[in-house]
Amino acid sequence: MTINRHSRGLDRRHFLQLSGLVVGGSAVLAACGDGGSGSAVTADTSSKLGEFLRIDEYAGKGTQLDLGVVLPSSGSGSAYASEMKNGVELAVAQLTGAGALEWRPQYKDNKSGDPQAGIDATKDLGLTGTPAMLCSYIADLGAQVPGIAQYQMLTLDGAGGTGTFAQSKLYFYGARIIIPNDIYPGAFQWFKQAHPQVKSIGHLTWDLGPSTTELLDSSREAITSAGFSAAAHVSSAPTNSDYSAQIREIESSGANAVVVSVLDDVSIAAFLKQYAVTGRKDVIFVSTTNFTPKTYQTVAGSDALTNYHFCYDYFDGTTATSDFGAYFTQAYKDAYKTDPTSLSANFYEDTLVLWECVRRVNEKGGDPGKGSELLAAFEANPVFPSVYGGSGAESGVISFDKSTHSVSKRPSGIYTQKDGKVVAVATFDVSGSDFQLAG
Repeated sequence: MTINRHSRGLDRRHFLQLSGLVVGGSAVLAACGDGGSGSAVTADTSSKLGEFLRIDEYAGKGTQLDLGVVLPSSGSGSAYASEMKNGVELAVAQLTGAGALEWRPQYKDNKSGDPQAGIDATKDLGLTGTPAMLCSYIADLGAQVPGIAQYQMLTLDGAGGTGTFAQSKLYFYGARIIIPNDIYPGAFQWFKQAHPQVKSIGHLTWDLGPSTTELLDSSREAITSAGFSAAAHVSSAPTNSDYSAQIREIESSGANAVVVSVLDDVSIAAFLKQYAVTGRKDVIFVSTTNFTPKTYQTVAGSDALTNYHFCYDYFDGTTATSDFGAYFTQAYKDAYKTDPTSLSANFYEDTLVLWECVRRVNEKGGDPGKGSELLAAFEANPVFPSVYGGSGAESGVISFDKSTHSVSKRPSGIYTQKDGKVVAVATFDVSGSDFQLAG
């Protein structure tokens, strides 16, 4: 089966939802204001960064460079902003402590997907000559894309990625998988190997207008192409809290597995709680939404979560397999007194990716203050160390496709919760490659 990662596919609002950035359940760990540089965290282990990255005479010791960071500091996604900022600040502190460049983060607010806010933020950063940027909400639902190219800022989005509508845009790369395109192949392999009884798959999503029809049509096509039959594909208004009609339709269609996409964590938990009333224990649920354990436990309860799984590029520091991943996790816990999230991990390593581009430019005797030179350094070899994956001294890898500008290598998986802990039941990479059962 081939999933088309190049198709324009769903609209920007839909991909905002799929990115898990509309409604958040994560605790705010630190303030994240607009403008200026943040107060960098002091990490006792910062000097160890050289064990995992190439800190040499080209690392930029004693120099400073502005780094644009555009986050949802206000609005519906504001709960996620601190997770992203914490990752940036930790990377900045560790780089400086290890004898490398000192990034000066310039924080801007995209107001959780407000197009004008994104345009203004990009312009502000561009006019000051900022050469590189981290952003979220798929470059603020694409609103930042023209400015990114105009001002030649090498930009990574580790929160929303590229989606499909923002692929192949100048100077803009997505640093996470495309949801749901990149997870379907792995999920279908898992059904076939771990749950061969699954023959008919349904789909539940929010009703967001025309894009919903596109999503459900593409889902049916993917399901049938993988050799399954497509059961009920249903939608629900975002304001809905009664899923009885959707449940009846799913039940009558004979579905023994259901993909849940777009819904926020509270809505999914409510749906699962109501589905549990049917008494059925044989239906498998797989969601592409960011997982917040406390929300699910509070709203749904443990019994309703028996067959619930989530699937995306999830970072779990408690089971980090590489020394680099473990180092990041411990340093993050030391700094913030909590475990890192996937967003923290993404913005941490994306800050380091942009620094590596600075190092490469320095090595060639160029000017890292020019985004055009950073882009050339990035595209010359778009492969970088990652806290995801890897084993022991061998760090994980994140790589980028120079055609789509999305990731070409990114460890992902299917996860569930057992005894209060998140555990993987299957792992795979982009488009289902390197699939392995776990647990």
